[in-house]
Amino acid sequence: MSDLQERKRQVLYAVVHDFIMTASPVGSNQVAKIKGINLSPATIRTVMAELEERGFLKRPHLSSGRIPTDVGYRFYVDQLVKLTPISDKEQAEIKSRVESGNIQIDEILKDACRVVSDRANQMGLAIAPPPDERGFQHIQFCKLKGNLVLAIFVSSSGIVENKIIELREPIKQSELDRMHNYLNELLRGLTITKVRQEILLEMKREQVQYDELLSRALILGNWVLSQDHRDVHIGGQSHLCSAPEFADLEKMQQILNALEEKTLIIKMLDQCASTPGVKIFIGDEVACPEINGLTLITSVYSDSDGNCGVLGVIGPTRMNYARIIPLVEFTSKMLTNVLQEQRT
Repeated sequence: MSDLQERKRQVLYAVVHDFIMTASPVGSNQVAKIKGINLSPATIRTVMAELEERGFLKRPHLSSGRIPTDVGYRFYVDQLVKLTPISDKEQAEIKSRVESGNIQIDEILKDACRVVSDRANQMGLAIAPPPDERGFQHIQFCKLKGNLVLAIFVSSSGIVENKIIELREPIKQSELDRMHNYLNELLRGLTITKVRQEILLEMKREQVQYDELLSRALILGNWVLSQDHRDVHIGGQSHLCSAPEFADLEKMQQILNALEEKTLIIKMLDQCASTPGVKIFIGDEVACPEINGLTLITSVYSDSDGNCGVLGVIGPTRMNYARIIPLVEFTSKMLTNVLQEQRT
């Protein structure tokens, strides 16, 4: 597809750009008025017909102008798009919002997700790194009302997670102190994968089997640290609902239902985390038939241990790629900076 002649490239760029801006099919007369395109409307019609024949453009109606296909968008993104640099002012604003002072991973990701959603006018997505490769730094149990206990887990990268646990019976804070001191001594410096292995080995030791409190500590620690409670943070659903492409309420509901399926989104975003950098999936490239017709733009971020998560936006294929690609990339870099500065 890289063998397109210059005038075909010019016309394709013009059609994609105008359609992104207007959401209306683009005709030859519109293209002829664009500065820098020195072609007659008749010549442009011929070029557009050739682009249609090659699968870059299509006509939604026989009498209308053309709109890009997924193939046309892909060529535009790979070879034609002129990325819009983020101004110094906007960089400072994004940096300020992402560096909000939160230390809990969920809150940090919510902030970043809101930033890209608000500024891209698209639905934002964010997911934490998979839990298995995080390092164990510290755990603390705090007694709450009744049988409730707050578990505070700090990873080796300095990120804090909180979980509330309901025990079968009340427990004293002094007993909780002994439990978390024991776990911290035993598990510090291990990855979560190694933590699970060590807990299983420790449970077999005779001393632990005769010490009910240590045995309970291992059971409780294993439960807290084995929960893959990763939330997919989603923001700005209203942006998707307001897109003219999704005026069909039934289609819109189908898409929203699919995006609420946690397992599906985790799988999709984890695939994006396999290699660094920005990734763009257009239309059918998004491996999920329920959300066909959308574009997913993601960028990988990492914490100080090198564990990778994903930040991105999802919306109609008719999105402002020139603006959104650098926005997602820059925000993910700010997210990386925040997480890597959390190391204690």
